[in-house]
This record gives sequence, structure tokens and C-alpha cells, in this order.
Amino acid sequence: AESVRCDRRSVSLRDEIASLDESSRDLMMKIERLAAEKANLASSSTGALAALEAVSLKADEAAAKEKAVQEVFDSKRSSLAELRLKIDESREGLGSMQAEAAAKEAQLEMMKDEAVAKRVLEGILEDRDAEVSLAAVAKSGASVAEGDRLLDHVSVPEDENGIAEELLGDVVLVGGKDGVWNMSASVASSSGRKSPITEAEDALAALKEKIAEAKEILATGADNVAALTAEIGAAESELSLARRAAAQAEGEKSSARRDADALTAKLAAVSAELSETERTTSEDAGKRTALVSELEETIARRDAMLDAALSKESELRELEQSNVAESQQLTEKRIAKNSLEQEKGFVSSQAESVLSRLAEIESAIAGRSAGIREYEESIARLEEESAELAASLDGLREKAESCRARMEAERMERSGMMERISAADGEVSVKRSGLDQARDFRSKLEVQAAEATMRRQNIYNHLQDEYGLFADAVLREPDPEWKDGVVPPAVELEERVSKLQSDISALGPVNMVAIDECRELEERYAKEKAQEEDLIAAKAQLAELIAGLNERSSTLFKTTFETANKNFQKMFTTLFGGGEARLALLENAEDPLECGIDIIARPPGKRPQSVTLLSGGERTMTAVALLFSIFMIKPAPFCMLDELDAALDDANIGRFVEQLKEFLAQSQFLIITHNQHTIAGSDLVYGVSQQEKGVSRVISMRLADLGVKEKKGGR
Repeated sequence: AESVRCDRRSVSLRDEIASLDESSRDLMMKIERLAAEKANLASSSTGALAALEAVSLKADEAAAKEKAVQEVFDSKRSSLAELRLKIDESREGLGSMQAEAAAKEAQLEMMKDEAVAKRVLEGILEDRDAEVSLAAVAKSGASVAEGDRLLDHVSVPEDENGIAEELLGDVVLVGGKDGVWNMSASVASSSGRKSPITEAEDALAALKEKIAEAKEILATGADNVAALTAEIGAAESELSLARRAAAQAEGEKSSARRDADALTAKLAAVSAELSETERTTSEDAGKRTALVSELEETIARRDAMLDAALSKESELRELEQSNVAESQQLTEKRIAKNSLEQEKGFVSSQAESVLSRLAEIESAIAGRSAGIREYEESIARLEEESAELAASLDGLREKAESCRARMEAERMERSGMMERISAADGEVSVKRSGLDQARDFRSKLEVQAAEATMRRQNIYNHLQDEYGLFADAVLREPDPEWKDGVVPPAVELEERVSKLQSDISALGPVNMVAIDECRELEERYAKEKAQEEDLIAAKAQLAELIAGLNERSSTLFKTTFETANKNFQKMFTTLFGGGEARLALLENAEDPLECGIDIIARPPGKRPQSVTLLSGGERTMTAVALLFSIFMIKPAPFCMLDELDAALDDANIGRFVEQLKEFLAQSQFLIITHNQHTIAGSDLVYGVSQQEKGVSRVISMRLADLGVKEKKGGR
């Protein structure tokens, strides 16, 4: 058994080794393929990273240029806004400033009028040749200094503060502490304050300067606005170009990054797969080595077991021969032993039965001896009783004779009485039988009477419920006259009553307005008959109209279908750069309105097949070709395409965009896409940006004007 297990294990190990060899060959081929693919991907990835770096640099330069142009554009716009604000402010404030300047000039002339000032000062101060001394006007305890205003050291009534300010506001101390008060516009106070005349002159000069500046702004504003507007237009054009260049560079950068990421991911996947394959190969090699060593050990163990088995077989044959003789002797001995054991058992059983029988006999002897003693005692006692009974036997015999005679007499009397009782019992039985019959008859009569009463009550109730008749009224009615004066049987009467009742039930309740209802039904029938005829005529007209519409629709469908099929064949060839396609009617081609349409397409290098068997990109391009072929028949004003280019590669997207531009003169297309090539070929781009978390902003870029300007010479 161990040798057989070794053979099976060796066969299994050989199968596993063969499987591992085959798997190893496959893995080696896979390793070579993956290594070559890894080298190609590494080279492609290096090139893609270099291209990405170049495109990123280009995109950064474009973004920096866009930012610089945007800053210039924003500065121009802010300058224009500031200029317009200044012009508006100058236009609005020029009149008020001119009025204020005129008022300031008048006020200044009033302040410079010396005669008015002297007349007012004479009424207030002591005049000495137009010079006022310090002691005449100084407040008690007040200290003065050169340049102080006189108004600050004079007590003036409250109602004259205004005129005092106008007249004395320019009178200051001249010549130091012991000097004189004099009106002078050229002397400033020591505290740095200016006189009212000086302030008025300064304010007037400032107003005149502002008026001149406002006039200058108004005079040159229009030219400056025109110049800034032209500069803003140029900056806007340059900004649009910069934005388009930045968007295109960003698209190229995204495409290059996506390609580089794809190559990097694919390289990582191939590297991981190559490492996994090499690890699997090394594991398989180790496993094969272990299996080979195990196979060699198994074969060696099997050979050793076979040699041992050969030697054991010879010993086994000798042992079997001796075993046969020994088995015969053993069988004879077993037979002799069995016979002896049977005899021994038989003797043992006989001995046990003899012993048990002997014990039974002994117990029976003991019981019989006790019984004999009891019998002897009973015999003695019975003999004594027998003697006593024999002594009283004669008296008893006499009594027995007298009792026997009396018993015979009583028996004779009893026989007579029994005969009389038998006769009486016969009479009672006859009378009891008659009484039972009478009771049965009475019970039947009572039952019949109860049934008759119930039937009568039912009849009364039926008459009252069905016909509204009471029993007294019915009983007062005379009996009906029957044919030939013979009353029919009750069964026949009941059948006639049942038939009449069914006929009455079939008639139903009596309708008193049946004639009017019949008239109304006839009128309604006439109207509905007329309506039916109208409907039949309308149905015929509709059927004729439907037939005409079906015929016209079939003609139009066939014409449109043929045109669409031609356009589809041409558009498919244009989009795919070759191949062929067609539209086919299914099932019932004679009735195009009831048949289906199948799309048969053959891209370049493939055999014709249904569109359902094409790849995702091929199905998309086929659908685009069919859409454009229908647009060629009757363009729609608007068309919305949602992620149509998701399954297309860059080459197919280029052909799709170029073909799409041919329909822009007739239709407007709204495309939802994430592909940069489709975005770059659009006129207006809308997007949603979330620069801050939770705050979305819609951004837009108008590319159509830029493209038109480039085509028209950059205007």
C-alpha cells in the first residue's frame, strides 16, 4: 500500500513539475514581454515627462504673460475710471467753485476797505492817527505778544461778533510788546495763525488753482478718455490673446500631464506585474526544486519498498505453506476442543438439572411429610366430629322427612299460582300492546295537527304578505267553481300556483310610465342611430385620411431615409477616414412606417457588422455621423451634446471638432465636455470655479471673437 501511494505521489509530482515547467516557460515569455514593454514605457515616460516639463514651462510663461497683461488692463481700466470720476467731479464742482471764488473776492474786497475799518475802529477804540496803543485796548491782566490779533484782546458785544470778526480779524500787534495795532496782511502771529485776509487770499488762490485744474481736466478729458479707451481696447485684445494662449497652453499641459500620468501609471503597473511575475517565477523554481527532490525521495523510497516487498514475498510464501499445515492442525484441534466443550456443557447442564431436581424432590418430601401430619390430625378431628354427627343424625332425618313433605305441598301450591300469574301476564301484555298503539296514534295525530296548524299559519302569512289578504276575508269568500265541478288534486293546484307565481315574478313590478319611457327610448334610439351613421361616415373619412397620411408619410420617410443614408455614408467615410456604412430597414421594408432601422458600419480594416458590435469610440463616431447626416437634411437651431467626446481619442476629437465647425453657420451647439481639444475649438467657454471652499464662481471665456480677428488679419 505504501508503494502504491509512492507511485501515485510520484505521478502527481511529475504532473506538477510538468505544469510548473509549462508555467515557467509562459512566465519567462511574459517576463521578456514585460521587460521590453517596461523599457518602451520608461523611454516613453521620460519623453512624456520632458514634454510635460516643456509644456509646463510654456504654460507658466503664458500664465505670467496673461497675469502681466491682466495687470496692465486693470491699471488702464482703473485710470479710465479715475479720469471719468475726475471729469464728473470737475464738471459738477466747477460752478460751485466759481461761485465760491466770487464770494471770496467780494469778502476780500470788504476786508481791505480801510475807510470802513477806520470808522468802525473809531467807535470802538481810542484813535491816535490811525494807531492804537496797547494800553487802550488790552484786557486787564492780559499778556500780549507780537503778532497777536486784536480781536483776541478786545471785549465785543455778542451781537457784534460777526462784524467785529470781519473788521478786526486782520488787526495784529506790530512792533513787539510795546508796539501798535495795525491792519497788515503780511504779518503772521507768533502762534502761527494766519489773518482772515491772508486766509481768504490763500483760499481764493486755492480755489482759482482748482478752477484752472478743473478747466484743464475738462479741456483735456475727452482726449484722455479716448486715448485710454483705445489703450484699454488694445490691452483687452492682448489680454484675450494671452488668455487664449494660456488656456491652450494649460490644455496642452493637462494633456501632457495626463499622458505622462498614464504612462507613469502604466509603467508602475508593468513594473509591478514584472516584479510579481519574477517573484512567481522564483517561487515556482523553488517549488520545482522541492518537488524534484521530493520525487527523487519518493522514487528511492518506492524502490526500497519494492526490494523489501520481494524479500518479504518469499518469506510470505514459506510462511503461507507452513501456515496451511498449522491451519489444518489448528482446525482439527478446534474441532476436538469444540466437541469436548459441548460434552462438558451437556454434562454440566445435566448436573445442574439433577441438583435442581434433587432440591425439588427434597422440598416436595418435606412438604408431603408436613401434609401427612396435617392429614393425620384432620383425620383424628374428623373422626371425633363424625362420631358426634352420627349421634345427632337420627333427629335430623326426622326433621328432613317433615320438611320434605311440607316442601312438596308448597311446591304444588306454587305451581297453581304460577299458572294464574301466567294467564294474568298474557292479559296485561295484550292490554299494554293496545295502550302503546293508542299512544302512538295519539302522537301521530298531535304531529299532524301541529303540521296542519303551521301550514295554515304559513298560508295566512303568505296571503297577507303576497296579496294583502287576511284569513277572515278569505274564509268569507265563496269556494271557486271548478271545471266539471271536480276539485283538482292538491299537487296539481300547488303546481299551478307555482307556475302562476313564477309568471308574476317574471312580469316584474308594474311600470305606470312605461309608455312615456318607450317613447323616450324610441327618440333616443333614433338620435343614436343617426349618430352611429355619422360615426361610421367619420370613421370611413378618417380611414381614408389615415391611408393618405400613411402613403404621404411613407413617401416622405423613404425620401428622407434615402437622403439620410447617402449623407450618413459620406459623413461616416469623412469622420473615419475610410470604411463604409449604411442604414438598413428591418423586417417589413415595404411598409417603412412599421419597420425598424439597423445601422451597418464597417470602420477601416474591419468587416461590416452591426453598430452594437463596435467599440465605444466607434459607436460614438457612428452616432455623430448619423447626427450630422440628419443635420444636413434639416438643421436644428440648437443642439446640446453631453459628454459626447468621452470615448473618443485625440485624433477622432479633431475630426469631430472640424466637422462640427461646418454646421456653425446653421446651428448652435452647447457641449458639456472635459476634453481640452474640444474646449480649445469652442467659441465661448463657461466653467464653475471654487477658489474658496463653499463659494462657487462662474467664469467665462469668449474665444469666438479672437478666432475671427485672427482670420481677418488681427483686427
